[in-house]
Amino acid sequence: GQGGPDHHQGRQRQGWHLLDGGLSDEDVDGVGEGRGESECDAGGVERQGTGADQRYLAMMVLKNYLNEIGAYFSFDLHDGLYLWVPNHILETAVDKMKHLLDNLPYSQAWGFTPPIPMPWDCKVGKAWGRMKEWEFQ
Repeated sequence: GQGGPDHHQGRQRQGWHLLDGGLSDEDVDGVGEGRGESECDAGGVERQGTGADQRYLAMMVLKNYLNEIGAYFSFDLHDGLYLWVPNHILETAVDKMKHLLDNLPYSQAWGFTPPIPMPWDCKVGKAWGRMKEWEFQ
């Protein structure tokens, strides 16, 4: 079959949503001296390194909660984490994960707290091409 619990022999299974959570785009706009988001050069190395460290910290923080609710880590890409979450707990799970991710233990893990907030956003959908921005309350 194809990747994730949402597929079985190429067919979509009901009952799961794919989540894409990552740093909000607004928080990184303007970083890199006017370079476009898709431009790939050494100018983005510092931001990419911090983003990767933050992603790993987020994965460590989410691990127990994902196990507790029966959700699955699918993959990570750039600053995003992709997760499979059961439909029946989607709203509760997204709100809880946002709380966990907006309150990462930077000081404990890194020895300092970033001077600017680094909030997370989320997209949700039954498949990659149907993901929509999640509206937090």
